[in-house]
Amino acid sequence: MSVVEFPSRICEGPPFSIAPSFEKSYGRNVVRNSLKFIGKGATLIAATTLLMATTAVIPAEAANTAGGRCTKANAKAKIGGESFVCTKNPAVKSTALVWVWADCLLANRTYLKSVEDQKALEETAAQTTKMLLLDIEGLKSKVAANEAEAKTWDNKAAEYKAKSLADNAKAVELKASAAAGGITSVESKFKTNLQVALLDNKLSSAEITQLATAWSTTADKVPFIIEFISAEDRLKSARSYELGAKNAERKAASLRSSDLIDLKNRQIRSAESNVALGKSQVASLKATRSQACSVSVMKAVSQR
Repeated sequence: MSVVEFPSRICEGPPFSIAPSFEKSYGRNVVRNSLKFIGKGATLIAATTLLMATTAVIPAEAANTAGGRCTKANAKAKIGGESFVCTKNPAVKSTALVWVWADCLLANRTYLKSVEDQKALEETAAQTTKMLLLDIEGLKSKVAANEAEAKTWDNKAAEYKAKSLADNAKAVELKASAAAGGITSVESKFKTNLQVALLDNKLSSAEITQLATAWSTTADKVPFIIEFISAEDRLKSARSYELGAKNAERKAASLRSSDLIDLKNRQIRSAESNVALGKSQVASLKATRSQACSVSVMKAVSQR
């Protein structure tokens, strides 16, 4: 470090020296005190030399740096090609204005939005769980009555299944008989003609003859055609009974409290799972914000 000396013969008192300083206020004090020692006998050259020595080491205002202090809130700057904003760092408790990376602020907005969404999710889940628990309590009080009604529908389902099987079996039998008589298909008009002829559930010889004429066939074929048409009706009936059996089973299942209670418990667990997943996502976004807003990361991106 350089020293400026002034001989004691120029002014009263012993020799003295002044060391350069990097603080402006300190430099000014040194100048002021030194001028007192110099006195009236000091030359203008000596005073000028002293002033230059103390002010030459005072640095100019530092350039913008990532994470560094700034003064104008919301001012924007490019540091190392990256966008920075003069604001408070959202990831720290300090209220000082610093240059914050734009991606840090974006990560903060995303995190805060996730916190709001999580709060709404938890409120909805709490309300849903409360209603489901009330439903469960109500179902438990009706177990006996509901089970009795469910068994009634079980019996109906079994009855419909039996009738469906019987109609299917009869249809197979009738089609086999019709096929033995040479009938494997009929025109749609045949059924209409037969329905008209069967108004009294009987067929006279005259009606059979009329049907044979209408169907352009012989009278001996009429019974086989009727069997084929009956087989088709039986198949439709079997399908109807099958559908009825499925509906009865669904009705019985809906009345069984244990099944409903299990379903509602699963819905509660699903709501709890969604809340837990949301918390995990919020924690992940908070960690992302912390990383994006750390001074080390901001400095690294500004130096790429």
